[in-house]
Amino acid sequence: MITSEIKPEEDRKSAIQNSHEKIYSTLDLFIKVACHLGRGGSLDVIGKQIESVKRIMELQPQVNAENNQILGNIIYIDNFGNVISNISKSIFEAVGRGRNFEILAKSESFTKIHAKYNDMVDFSTSCRKTSG
Repeated sequence: MITSEIKPEEDRKSAIQNSHEKIYSTLDLFIKVACHLGRGGSLDVIGKQIESVKRIMELQPQVNAENNQILGNIIYIDNFGNVISNISKSIFEAVGRGRNFEILAKSESFTKIHAKYNDMVDFSTSCRKTSG
């Protein structure tokens, strides 16, 4: 999904291993790779170059033939209920072209995207000062 918009100069399969454990987390791997590269290390030490990457189309949003509808998927929901979809801002803007839109998610419908959490709350009615 990342490489659909970001075109890397080359891809590598990691050969960096944890000397103490055979199983290590992805985060540990990224930290080791970042530290190696930060010290000016060679990409050849990280691993073999991958000649081609298989695109997984199921994770890519699909635009209909009329170019007026995007079919996407929810790829992550955090502990607060925030939802991440596979529809990027650039695809949304290219297909939407500034027109009105409706986002359908099960039984919910949205016609506006908020930039910040507090944009959704009308503080003028929810925080009234009371006299005492």
